[in-house]
Amino acid sequence: MSRTLTASMAALCCAAAALSPATAGAQDGQAAPDAPDATAAGPTAAGPAAAPTATPETSSAAPPPPPAAEPAGGQPADWRNHRRTISDNTWRQNARRRSATAKDSDLLDLSHFLLEMRFGPYTPNVDDEFEGKTNSTYSAPPYEMMFGDDPLFYFGLELDWMPLHVPYVGSLGAAFGWGVVSASGNTRLEATPDTEAGSETSLTIYPMHVSAVFRVDGPLRKLQFPLVPYVKLGFGFGLWTASGPDGTSDSSGVVGEGSSYGLHLALGGALALNAFDQTAAVAMRQETGIRHAYIWGEWMNADLGGLGPDNPLLVGASTAVFGAAIDW
Repeated sequence: MSRTLTASMAALCCAAAALSPATAGAQDGQAAPDAPDATAAGPTAAGPAAAPTATPETSSAAPPPPPAAEPAGGQPADWRNHRRTISDNTWRQNARRRSATAKDSDLLDLSHFLLEMRFGPYTPNVDDEFEGKTNSTYSAPPYEMMFGDDPLFYFGLELDWMPLHVPYVGSLGAAFGWGVVSASGNTRLEATPDTEAGSETSLTIYPMHVSAVFRVDGPLRKLQFPLVPYVKLGFGFGLWTASGPDGTSDSSGVVGEGSSYGLHLALGGALALNAFDQTAAVAMRQETGIRHAYIWGEWMNADLGGLGPDNPLLVGASTAVFGAAIDW
């Protein structure tokens, strides 16, 4: 029994020696102190050296990212790039808009033009020279007796060249306008003007003008304020011809054609439609070069007959004119 007890005590001592402080620290998860080189020291007196504890080696390479999930709603996998493309396009449009605005602020722009389409009522002032005069031969003034007193339809075109820009105020330039008016009625007998003949007589007038134009479009170019007042003042002239069944009228050696001259004055205002849809306005300018589209109205006084030779035919009129316009 004593031998058995002695052997058990020896085994316990060997086990205690094998469980050294370095091994115990490693088991507790603590860093082990520096140990002597096993190849140099060799086995100790208490028993063989403890085997080094192996620790699992951790890889430094990160695992590859999981594949991106397909976005909900059936969007393409590159929807983020698509969104960036849309944002880039918007930025480019804003940049082009700023560039266009900067160009509008230049003092001189030789390529700035405006084209108007014009229409409205037109009553020639032919009978004004007979106002206050009585004649037993005529029951009414000549023009009214021949063509009536209803207004005629006026159609015209006008081209404005606006090279000078006054900063923050407006544009100054020149305009050329052309129009046409036509009236027709039954031919009257020369001996008895109140008696109608079986043919027709017509009067065609071409009112024209060359004028200086000033448009207050500075607030439109700078602030997108849509109203543009303007004024036109210049020289007006009208060509006219009276014709019957056989062509140009000829009565007692007087040919029914001529020209009349005078002053031209117009006051009006235009409404720029671009201010109501900026996106469409930018696209229109990029694709066609058109800066603005307008609807407008004006009062026009064409005093055709106030200048030139004596007793001209008064073919001018004072009337309201409307229309549409574009500038580029």
